[in-house]
Amino acid sequence: MSSADCDADFVTYVQTAIGHPVYREDGVPQDIREPYGTWERIDSESVRSFGAVTNLAKATYRITLIALNGVTSKAMQDALWTALDQYSGAMGTTKVQAAFVSTISTRLLPPTDGGQPRVHQREFDVEVWFERNAIQR
Repeated sequence: MSSADCDADFVTYVQTAIGHPVYREDGVPQDIREPYGTWERIDSESVRSFGAVTNLAKATYRITLIALNGVTSKAMQDALWTALDQYSGAMGTTKVQAAFVSTISTRLLPPTDGGQPRVHQREFDVEVWFERNAIQR
């Protein structure tokens, strides 16, 4: 099983897990309201063994969850962690050998306007081990 677009399969999986829209980091609509998530693939590499390319590749994704409400932010974090950490199986048409949440950071951002609430932001790096032909360079 392989995928024509592992990024799309990953994003759909994350969106389903957190129950809110997920946008590419550089493609968030101007007037979007929280809660939502963003994603970007920050790295991908073929896995080699003794100089030969194997059928695996690793992609590292950064997922950022954004919410005005701390309870919503925590619920999204818990859902993402449960869905992704140590996951193996299908994400859409992409076969995932293993996924690991490798880092988490949390921030409380000040409001952009004095009358607005602060924004809760939780950021994750997730390593996903796919079949090699799923990675689109």
